[in-house]
Amino acid sequence: MSRVKWVLLIVNTIFVMCEAQCPADTIENPPETDRSYPSINSATLQFSMLDSSTAWCPHGQALASSGWMTIDLKVKRTVVGVVMQGRSDANQYVTSVEILSSTDGVTYSTSHGQYAVNGIATRNFKSEVLLNAAVKTRFLKIQAKAFTGFPCMRVGYIMTPQCGCIDGYTGPIAGPCTACPTNTYKSESDLACQACPFDTVSLEASTYLAACTPRPLFGGSASCGAPDASMMTRTLCHVLAEQVSVTVHTNATLGTTQLVRYSFAESWGCNLQADLPDAQRISGAAPNQVLECPPVPGGAYIKADAPCQFACD
Repeated sequence: MSRVKWVLLIVNTIFVMCEAQCPADTIENPPETDRSYPSINSATLQFSMLDSSTAWCPHGQALASSGWMTIDLKVKRTVVGVVMQGRSDANQYVTSVEILSSTDGVTYSTSHGQYAVNGIATRNFKSEVLLNAAVKTRFLKIQAKAFTGFPCMRVGYIMTPQCGCIDGYTGPIAGPCTACPTNTYKSESDLACQACPFDTVSLEASTYLAACTPRPLFGGSASCGAPDASMMTRTLCHVLAEQVSVTVHTNATLGTTQLVRYSFAESWGCNLQADLPDAQRISGAAPNQVLECPPVPGGAYIKADAPCQFACD
C-alpha cells in the first residue's frame, strides 16, 4: 500500500549588495538651537557644541535632575555613538554617560547603555563613545552618570550614512542583504524586519505596514504550522492532529464548496506491518502511527507477526 510523502521545497535566499562603497561614519555637531537643557549654570556656560569656547554646565551637581542634555537630530538618523569634550577653560568634565533615545523628544524611555568616557581629562580631547548597537532615532539624551570637578559637556554624535539595505531587505551596513521573510515588512524607518500584526500576512520583501493584509479564509497551499496557512488549513490541521499537508488549489469565497486535497505526513496513515523496518511497530491510534520500538540491550528486533518482537544475542 502506498503512502503520500512530504515534498521539501528549498528556495534560494536572495542577496542584494550595495552598489558602491559606503561612506565613512561622520561626526555631526548640531547647532545650539537644536539642543536643550534642564538648567544653565551661567550665560557663559550654555554652549555644548564641540569646540565651543566653554561648555554647557548645569546649575547644580544633581545628575538625575539636571545632569543631562538633549539633541534634536531633525530627522531619523542611524546613530552609532557620541563624541564628548569637557569644559575648554577648566578641568571639569563627565567621565561616564548613559545614552537614551526618544521617538517624540519628550519621553526618553529607551536606554542604549552606560559608557565610560576615556581621555576626557585633556580639555579639548574628543572622546568617542561607541554604542553597543546602532540606533535609528531623531532625539538623543546624554545623561551624565559621573564627573570630575563639575558635570560640564560638549557633545556631538556619530552618524552612519544611509547605505544599508533597501526597504524590504535586512542585513549589515554595506550588505549582504536578505529579503524580509513572509509576514514581515521593513520600511525606511526600521533597522530590522518587523512582524505583521496578528492574523495578517505579507509577501516576502514587503516594505510597509499596509502590505500586511488579513489572512485569507481559503486558497493557497501550506503545511501545518506554516505562518501563512489559511484559516481552512489551520482548521484541518487541528482536526487531523497537525500531521497533514494541505493544498487548496484555487481561491473560493466564503460559503461556497471547495475541493481540498490533504495527505498524511510520513509515518501516518494506513501502514502495513510488512512495510516497516524491524525496529518499528504500528500504534493503536487512529490513524495508525509508526512508532519506534524501545531499545533492547543485548538483543535485536526480527520480522515477526507481533510488532517489536526481538531475539537475544
